[in-house]
Amino acid sequence: MDTMILKQIAATILASLLAMTSPMASSAYETSSCLNELYQTTHTDTLTCQSTSQFWTKVTLTAQPTCITGRSLRIRELAFDAKFTESARDFSIFAYSGSQHEGNDLPLYGEECIVQTLGENHDDTSDSLAMIMDEDGDTCHDVIINEDANGLIETEIVFDREFNIPCTDFETGKGTVQLQICTSWGGSEISNYNCDRTGPHPCGPESCWCDMIDIGVQILSEDLATPTCAPSIVSFFLIVF
Repeated sequence: MDTMILKQIAATILASLLAMTSPMASSAYETSSCLNELYQTTHTDTLTCQSTSQFWTKVTLTAQPTCITGRSLRIRELAFDAKFTESARDFSIFAYSGSQHEGNDLPLYGEECIVQTLGENHDDTSDSLAMIMDEDGDTCHDVIINEDANGLIETEIVFDREFNIPCTDFETGKGTVQLQICTSWGGSEISNYNCDRTGPHPCGPESCWCDMIDIGVQILSEDLATPTCAPSIVSFFLIVF
């Protein structure tokens, strides 16, 4: 058999194996919709997020150290260290990725979001008091906690794609870029909503929570923008709470 053909066959097999074993292969819901738009596929009211449950303990990402106000900032390798003490079916994170607007509710009502869900790579059934698994037969996996027994489970949630966010502090006066996120999950009972058909969204205001995270990227004015052929300098930011 021709050497070139053998190489092509080997490359095809390798690509297939990588796709099968990739830890992020099934962990993202492909949509650009923000949270309220998906919520209204099964509800007639406008969603508000009233939960006080913060799931994350650490956030990491890669980005340039500065950006020009009014433009966009590329976000890479956004990751959350997550800790769950209550059930969260079809858990998902919405990050606002649209154009610059005022307000702190853009992952809810904005025009474009990146959504990350739990997938097979997060599954953990080693402790019956706290598990991550597919309980309801869709691709958005579920956190199942025995809250009466103080169950707890931790995992890392990594966004499996790069995306842009507005270079703005959303009028907080901080002068550094603010990342807007909302989280969504179902309650203690299995939901009638199938993530694959309706997109991940909560049953109501008590099962979603929003936050604005200061990622430390300095915002520069337009007059400081200078053309350059040099590669962008990339910095790593770590936020711990």
